Amino acid sequence: MLDFKELPVDGNDFELLIRELLFKMGFRVYWSGKGADGGRDLICIEESKSAFMSTEKRWLIQCKHTAHSEKSIGIKDLDDILGSCAQHKAKGYLLVCSTYPSSGVVNRLEGISSSTEGFSATYWDSITIERLLKTPYTWPIAQRFFPKSSNNEGWQVYATERPNHWLINFEGYYFHLSNRIQSIVDMHLDSIRDRIREMESIIVPDKHLLRLRAAYYDDKNGNYQWYIDYLYPYDENPVVNQYSIKRELGDGYVLGDGQVHYFDVHSYQYNGLSDHYDPDHYKFYDPYLRDFLDGSNRSPQYSMKLPGGEDIFITEGKEEELFRDEKFNQLVECFRKIDFIKVIRAKNSSIENIDKFQYQFNWNEVIRELDIDTDLFFSARISFTCNDSKRLISMVKCFPYGAEAHFKLSSRYSIDFEGNDEEQIYDLVFSIHPEKMRNKVVARKSFNKYFKNILNGIKLFKEEG
Repeated sequence: MLDFKELPVDGNDFELLIRELLFKMGFRVYWSGKGADGGRDLICIEESKSAFMSTEKRWLIQCKHTAHSEKSIGIKDLDDILGSCAQHKAKGYLLVCSTYPSSGVVNRLEGISSSTEGFSATYWDSITIERLLKTPYTWPIAQRFFPKSSNNEGWQVYATERPNHWLINFEGYYFHLSNRIQSIVDMHLDSIRDRIREMESIIVPDKHLLRLRAAYYDDKNGNYQWYIDYLYPYDENPVVNQYSIKRELGDGYVLGDGQVHYFDVHSYQYNGLSDHYDPDHYKFYDPYLRDFLDGSNRSPQYSMKLPGGEDIFITEGKEEELFRDEKFNQLVECFRKIDFIKVIRAKNSSIENIDKFQYQFNWNEVIRELDIDTDLFFSARISFTCNDSKRLISMVKCFPYGAEAHFKLSSRYSIDFEGNDEEQIYDLVFSIHPEKMRNKVVARKSFNKYFKNILNGIKLFKEEG
């Protein structure tokens, strides 16, 4: 349960809590000034949309924070309800208390509602407030005002309109959970707790956060897909990257529950000074909901901005690109500098994109969108012309070759049907044996290591003259 004693005894934060909750629920809210007890009252505008005529209703909201004394709200704690509402032209009155109203208060509110035409009077007690906060949309407010008790919450599982999709709060984490087929949730709880504990064991500095966003269970094939975000302040450097996180968590391995686990990790810089920053902002979830529901990797990250151009989060997308392409680009640039070679085309391995074909019915769309050479998942290729074949052979003899990592040099002719000279083209293909690839991250590391070794081979060839 949320502990309302976390809120200061003066009641100011309790009033702010209710104001933020009402804003989140879509109401227009204003301060009306201090009430008789010294607290600030709120005016809430409730709008009713209609095809004929939209209407508004003004509510006077009075907040009573007595959680520290644990006392109920009695008749003597109320002022002249009808008089106060008339002063503010309100047709509704809401008493909000961090404990509960006495039976006399409840009877009085009910009596005012039944005896005053067109007027409503009601109350929210601590149980009602907690229920309103324990929704996927409002839970970040609970985390802000109740940092201790919100993180101590046990399992809070909310059903959705889909029988195999749930929303879960657990120890301060809010995330989606989906099954491929079954409508059973309890069997996942131990695995989720274990993954969270392993994620929390990754050491990061203060204000660097790892957040679980979703989990998808393929109960037909026995594997999990986990979606995790790494957040770090915009004025600091990351201390881990997507790939090191995946390695730490055992991406592609069978873990203690006997299931294979895969991890989709995004990293973001965030602006903690932004009024709109929240570690569980809806933009971490909404753009990827379809991926969460079918277990596919999330689409590429994008910059998150509010109207007016204010940065909430700054995507950190170069890290993955460098890990994937840096060594290969260095190798291609080295080839371009060889005086007897002219590079025509170079294409890195597409190993990172192989899983995009799992759920896509039309593979041609994936190939076209990502510009993939489908024969280059487990290999990379550099195509070039050469004016000194003997030196070319001498150079490739300096390249390392083995069962796990190897290359193939072949030649072909480009035929010009207009009668111009034929051109001999060489293809140098670098390959990693698929059986040696445990997952995409390990495969990319193997490619990068081999590209580095090829660069060393070119250096050796140049030194030998």
